[in-house]
Amino acid sequence: MADINLEKGFSFKTALDFYSKNQTKEWGGHNRLDTVGASEVGQCMRKIAFNKLEKKIDPLYEESRGAMDRGNVMEMSWWEPAVAAYCEKLGLEFLFSGDDQSTLVDGYLSATPDGLIVGAPKDCLKHLGIDDIESESFVAECKSIDPRASLHEPKHEHVFQVQIQMGLIHAATNYKPKYAVITYIDASFWDDIREFVIEYDPTVYEIGKKRALKIMSSGDPLDLNAEGAGTSNECNYCEYKSQCKEGSAARVPTWKNPITSRKNMLELMKNAQAKEDLDRTIKQFERELNEVKENIKRILEDEDTSHVDQEGVVISYSKVKGRRAIDWDSLGPALEAADICLEDYKLLQTSHTRLTTKLKFLKGSKDD
Repeated sequence: MADINLEKGFSFKTALDFYSKNQTKEWGGHNRLDTVGASEVGQCMRKIAFNKLEKKIDPLYEESRGAMDRGNVMEMSWWEPAVAAYCEKLGLEFLFSGDDQSTLVDGYLSATPDGLIVGAPKDCLKHLGIDDIESESFVAECKSIDPRASLHEPKHEHVFQVQIQMGLIHAATNYKPKYAVITYIDASFWDDIREFVIEYDPTVYEIGKKRALKIMSSGDPLDLNAEGAGTSNECNYCEYKSQCKEGSAARVPTWKNPITSRKNMLELMKNAQAKEDLDRTIKQFERELNEVKENIKRILEDEDTSHVDQEGVVISYSKVKGRRAIDWDSLGPALEAADICLEDYKLLQTSHTRLTTKLKFLKGSKDD
């Protein structure tokens, strides 16, 4: 408890933060730095490589463990005991769960499943649309979900995770599950529960193995694609964000040399063409999305309602109050009169990269 003192008083937040940071799970002696876990392998490869190579996290990064703690408490104290008791009542086995949870390894890929249910009848998932589970077992995975989230289908990263889990169970045990069930539990109302069935796809498992090998074989994370840049928020919460941006910026060539490799030139042309096509597709989808949103607004205005919760449709339409903004035209002279130089208060932001493309043989090509 050397990191705790009473200089700033007795703090319950400090107590909980300290307790959270000192909670570590033991996985039968398995060093998680030696493999890429099922919950990691679908994330940005560059980020995972930074982690596996034990690079120092960004100095200004502040870790938030709230969602992870929430999920661990829910799984260990609620979901696992409940499922274990249910299986015992039904005469089923609930393996790889609770105190028996263990890490399965295949090469550079690993997973620690929440549980495997064994001995259920073939039609046990009929209520979820599966008439025959085609095996003597199926994987069980627990997830807590933010009550504000809109969940109409399982999250992509969770689907990838259970695919890897099923593949590792196939590779490391005698069980051959063909299906997994992801249970989402509302973090506020624990009786709000949604279940999704995932069918095993061996090709996804092979993709996971190749990704794990590529990550663990990389001597430099910057040699891997920065996949987080293609998502809505993964970069924003990455503990290596500054290193990634600065490292990428430092790699930008300073010379304007012609491409000498024909193979590289063909690959460059193919990707430039793909980028142009995707740019146009995105713009078209944005126009269509805006039109649909405007249609919804017109209907709500016609019906004189700001909220709909009928027949499975939930829509909210509200006015967002304008934010106060600095009037720079007025502030400039005021600062000058007060002999204040605005440049002295500007921070140098992290360097980053920018890529533009233009295909001369296409009409309407643009820079971005």
